Amino acid sequence: PCATPCNHVFCKECIEDEIGEKGGPCPLCTKFVATKSLKLAKRVAVSSDGNNEVVHKEPNGGAHNVLFRSKTDELIRQLKRIRDDEPGSKSLIFSQFKSTLNFLQGELIQSGFSYRILSGDMSMKDRAKALRDFQNDPPTTVF
Repeated sequence: PCATPCNHVFCKECIEDEIGEKGGPCPLCTKFVATKSLKLAKRVAVSSDGNNEVVHKEPNGGAHNVLFRSKTDELIRQLKRIRDDEPGSKSLIFSQFKSTLNFLQGELIQSGFSYRILSGDMSMKDRAKALRDFQNDPPTTVF
């Protein structure tokens, strides 16, 4: 993934196709993005003190932080809206990256959500229990 100077994250090929060789507007905020200003983004890691930070180590030994929160913040806003406007509704979040789900766990807890997780490394017994808990526990609204 690549991060723009405005800290929006896209697939490298997708953003390069979108803005072209000379650059163009960011698809999310329309700020100009030069192709050479794209930064390699890494997934978010949750540090032991609870701060969400991504540190990408450059080959030359330097480092820069890329914090991409816009999608996470919007997800939490939408989940809160659903909780407020549609009590009793439940939400499903899908990700192919377990690290993303691990990161989201902290965000959900901070925002007061009860959740269950189902991942490929869980036994069938644990998967069935997580699904049952999600379906039958009213405070658990995110899966």
